Order: sequence, then structure tokens, then C-alpha cells
Amino acid sequence: MTKLQGDMSDEPKKPDTTIPPMSDEDLRAFVDGAVSGRLFTSVQVTNGTLLPLVFLPVSMGVFAGWTKEELENVGVIWEWCDVSMPRTINGMPIFMSMRLMNKADWQRALTAIQQEIERRKTIRV
Repeated sequence: MTKLQGDMSDEPKKPDTTIPPMSDEDLRAFVDGAVSGRLFTSVQVTNGTLLPLVFLPVSMGVFAGWTKEELENVGVIWEWCDVSMPRTINGMPIFMSMRLMNKADWQRALTAIQQEIERRKTIRV
């Protein structure tokens, strides 16, 4: 068998399973997007069996090769709504791409989201 480029071994490579921490600026953008409805998260998928249909990379095996411990570090799957497909499933967007947030960042973001929702309730007009 001829290999044209890349690693010459026949051993399959283990996928990169690290989920790097987000910068404070990226977390702020995430929180703003979540509160403003400009992004969609796996938490919003009410029926877990639909997760692979909303985030199509899941159904295509993006987590193949991940250990249980590595999967447990996934805080949330998410993506910006403006990159969704033109169709929906049970009213939820469908994405050909997805982003991962680690558990620690998700806890920080969730706290900030809840605080921002409360703050927005007090805006005087």
C-alpha cells in the first residue's frame, strides 16, 4: 500500500481529546451569545436521542476513540446559530460543526449566564 503523505505507520492515531480552557474574552462572548439566543447548546436538546441529529459530527463518530474520562470532561457541546443548516429537527437547529467547552469553563459560563439573565431583568427603560 502506498502512502502519499503524513505518518508512515499503520497504527491509527489517537484523536486529540484535550478541550483547552477558553479565554475570559471568549467566555464573555459565549455568555452574551447564550443569553441573546445567538448560540445553541447540547443542554437545549431536550431529548438526548436527538443530540446526534442536532450536532451531526456526533453521529459521524467525532468522539470515537475517546475514553470515558475524556468524555466526562466535556461540559457542553455548542455552536453559533448562524452556521446552522437550513433545516431543523423538532424545532431545533442542525449543525454540521460543533464546539466543545470543558466542564470547568461550562460551570463558569453557566453561573455568568444565570447572573446576566437576572441582571437583564433589572434594566430600566
